[in-house]
Amino acid sequence: MKRRLPELDEALNILALNRTKKAPKPPPPVKSNLSSVLGPFEKQFKGAEMGMTPLRTHWVEIVGAHLGQVSEPSKIIKTKNTKTLEIRVGGAYAALLSHQSDHILNRVRFFLNDEAFDRIRFIQAPLTRNKTPQKVNLPPLDATEEWALRQSLERIEDEKIKNSLLQLGRFVLQKEKSTGP
Repeated sequence: MKRRLPELDEALNILALNRTKKAPKPPPPVKSNLSSVLGPFEKQFKGAEMGMTPLRTHWVEIVGAHLGQVSEPSKIIKTKNTKTLEIRVGGAYAALLSHQSDHILNRVRFFLNDEAFDRIRFIQAPLTRNKTPQKVNLPPLDATEEWALRQSLERIEDEKIKNSLLQLGRFVLQKEKSTGP
């Protein structure tokens, strides 16, 4: 049985009742929206997925206290077949660490739970981490030195300046006392 085609009015009526909504546009890629926000963090956290951040934070625990003070992991070098861990070594400790490279490599592999690196490369360069200066215990001033210092600052009226100069004077006198004349 042949079906007859609807007339123009019938066709418009059918389309008006049964027409579906247009498919919504897909959302834009997330990276394009967040690249301006995440851009500054990419440089800071570069290498975190490769294990560099855990290596840097736990380096002293991995290699030991003595070697951890004179060395630090610098970067990961990947070629087609190998991954190399570059370690920055301060001073003449590069020779000492090169003799222990197999031991260090095994400890790094154990820490990362896999065969992360094939070899280690040592570079002799200053360490980049911030070293906190050690506080020096200076001998205290005796009563006559303290009195003489206070007498020399007697004419200063501003209390802030007076206290600052008093601290400076104490430090200078204590330093001279500890190093000798």
